[in-house]
Amino acid sequence: MTLRMAIAGGGLAAFLLGMAAALAGSAFWLGLYLALLVGLTAVPLGALALLMIHQLAGGEWGRNLGPLLRGATRLLPLAALLFVPVLVGLEVLYPWARPGWEGPGGKGVWLQDWFFIARSVVYFASWILTAWLLLRPGRHPVVAGLGMAAYTITASLAGVDWLMTLEPEFNSSVFGLLFMSQLVLGALALLVAVALRSPMALPARKTLASLLLAAVLLWGYLAFMQYLVIWSVDLPHEVSWYLQRSEGVWALIPWGLVLLQFLLPLILLLSWARSSRRILAGVAVLLFAMHMLEAGWMVLPGLRL
Repeated sequence: MTLRMAIAGGGLAAFLLGMAAALAGSAFWLGLYLALLVGLTAVPLGALALLMIHQLAGGEWGRNLGPLLRGATRLLPLAALLFVPVLVGLEVLYPWARPGWEGPGGKGVWLQDWFFIARSVVYFASWILTAWLLLRPGRHPVVAGLGMAAYTITASLAGVDWLMTLEPEFNSSVFGLLFMSQLVLGALALLVAVALRSPMALPARKTLASLLLAAVLLWGYLAFMQYLVIWSVDLPHEVSWYLQRSEGVWALIPWGLVLLQFLLPLILLLSWARSSRRILAGVAVLLFAMHMLEAGWMVLPGLRL
């Protein structure tokens, strides 16, 4: 009950702060709110994906993470409520929502206020419905299979809508998949860190280390592929996305992500973290911290303050 009250109180405070930033028209504070929201929403969203994967594939790891996955998934309605200030402040964050913006081709149709809001409502409604069906007692492989197909579409489109259209000139066919990998990595990192607070057998810890390793490799592969494609094509409206994130203090973050969200965890998860509970927990905490930093790096430099 105390945890629920803390979550409810924190959610209410965050909602009020987000609404204040939206109504005040502060791009920086609302952008910071969006970055934190995207980073934290990865926990219930990524948990939903992991819950569906476990329903389909099974595995002993579900015994250790199952209760945490179900608990995190129940936070989806709160995440939907916390997204309301972003919808209220569309013109503050998104250039396409301001009067006079005209997008080329289909972008002008896709990027309309009412259509953006409707899509966001559909995204959250589909996730909450899937979670409600999965959280019933028993196994639901059919629901998980259909839900996973819908999730792949809605989560990738949500990443494009919420993050990529902050700079509507930018295009990346990998962006949606990269966003999904961030959701899974962020959720898995936090839930593994929480699970490791309790004693756990060595085989179970090795399984969790393998799951984290797979998530790190998936994120690293997609992040590198996006960078490689944009670098090789060298189109100004695409390269500018990375250039804006390579100026000033922002230039340190990509190196930090490479070192602390890929190389160091990769080395540790292949070696010491597999046998040491403290090292594995430290890697999980580090990965979640870098996940939150990456969310800020993706949002804040693109704001046209």
